[in-house]
Amino acid sequence: MHELVGFALTAQTREALSQIDLLKLTQAPATAMLLLDRDDLAANDAWAAHLRSLGAKVDQRRLPGYVDMVLDPHRAQVPQAIIDATVRFAATRPASTRHLFQHDVAVLERRRELRHAEASIVEEMVALDDCLFAIATYPLGAPRRAVILLNAGAVGHIGPNRLHVILARQLAAAGDLVLCLDVSGIGDSRQRAGAGENVVYSEHAVADVGVAVDWVRRAGAAQVAVVGLCSGAYHALRAALAGQPIDRVVAINPLTFHYKPGMSLDFADFRLAEDAMRYQKSITSGASWQKLLRGKVDLARVARVFLYRTRAAITRPLREVLRRLHVPFGDDLGSELDALAGHGIALRFIFAADDPGQKVLMEQGGSVVPKLVSTGRLRIQTISGADHTFTARWTHPILLDAISEALER
Repeated sequence: MHELVGFALTAQTREALSQIDLLKLTQAPATAMLLLDRDDLAANDAWAAHLRSLGAKVDQRRLPGYVDMVLDPHRAQVPQAIIDATVRFAATRPASTRHLFQHDVAVLERRRELRHAEASIVEEMVALDDCLFAIATYPLGAPRRAVILLNAGAVGHIGPNRLHVILARQLAAAGDLVLCLDVSGIGDSRQRAGAGENVVYSEHAVADVGVAVDWVRRAGAAQVAVVGLCSGAYHALRAALAGQPIDRVVAINPLTFHYKPGMSLDFADFRLAEDAMRYQKSITSGASWQKLLRGKVDLARVARVFLYRTRAAITRPLREVLRRLHVPFGDDLGSELDALAGHGIALRFIFAADDPGQKVLMEQGGSVVPKLVSTGRLRIQTISGADHTFTARWTHPILLDAISEALER
C-alpha cells in the first residue's frame, strides 16, 4: 500500500494506471471533443491527431490558468478562461445529442443510512440557508452533543485527506451529531453577495459558523463543540469570541489569531515565527553557512524577520504589564483566551510539533496560557513528525484520537 498526499493507493490501482495509453484507443470517446492544453507546456498534438484519425472533431486550445489553479489553496485562482471555453463548447453542442448523456447522470442520495463500528448512523446532505451546504452525520437516536467541523483552508467538507468523513462517522457511532460544514464561498457552499470564492479568511465565516450552531441547537444538541484546522481553527475561536453559544473549541494548527483583510501571509506572525525557528536551526549547519557565503540567502528577508522579532520581544513585557493592569489594547490574545475560559468555554489546542502556531500562541498569549493550562481550562497536545495538514497516513489515527480526547476531557 502506497499513499499519495494522504490518500491510499493500492498496487492494483497503480498497475491499472500504468497501463493506460490513450494513443491505443480504437474508438473516439465522442464525436466532438474539446482538448485543453496548458499554455506553459507543449501542446499534446499526438493525442489530438489520434482522436481526429478516429473520426472525432477536435477543438484544441492552449489556455492559461492551470498553474494558478493548483497553487496552495489560499493562493489558488479559479481558471476562468478554461471554464469559459468549456461552457461555450458545451453550449454549442446540438440539442439533439444532449439526451445521449442523460442515462449516465448519477442520482445522488440526499440521505443514507449505514453501519459504522456496529452502530447505525445516517449521513444527510443539508442546506443551512441559501448559501451554506453541509453533511450531517448522526445516530438514529437523540444526539448527546453536536460537533461542527470547519474547512481547513480551502479544502472542502471532507477535510484534509478525507479526515472529516472518518471522524464524523466515528463520533456519530458514539452518539454525536456531526456537521461537516463548508463555509460560504468554499467547497459546495455558494459565496455571499459581493464576496469571492475560496476566500480562506472570509469576513462572513464567523456568521456562517453562527448559522451552523443555530442549526445543530435546533436539531436537539444541548452542547456544541467547534473543531477546525488552520483557518478553521481561527474561525472557531473568533466565533466563540463573538458570543456564539459554543461550549468547546478544538483548534488544530492555527497559524494566526488576528487576521486583517488583505493582510499578506508572507510576513504574518506565523511566517515570521517559522522563519525564526528555521534560522535558529541553521546557525549550526555548515551547509547553511555555505549558502550564505555563496549569496544564496535572502539577507533582506533575514533582516526583516530579525527586526519584526526584536520588536515583538521588546513589546511583549509591556503587553504583560498592560494586561495585568487591565488596560485594554488591541489584538490581545491573552485577554481573549482568558475571557473565553471565564465564560466556561473549554479550549483545546492540537499542534504538529514543528508547526509555528504553537510558538505564536505562547508568545501572544503570554502568561495567560500557562495560567489556563494549570487550571485545566486550556490544554495543548503536540504530535511529533506530522506536517501542517497531517498528510501522512500514519498520523491520521493519532490526530483522530487526539481530537476525540479533546472533545471528551
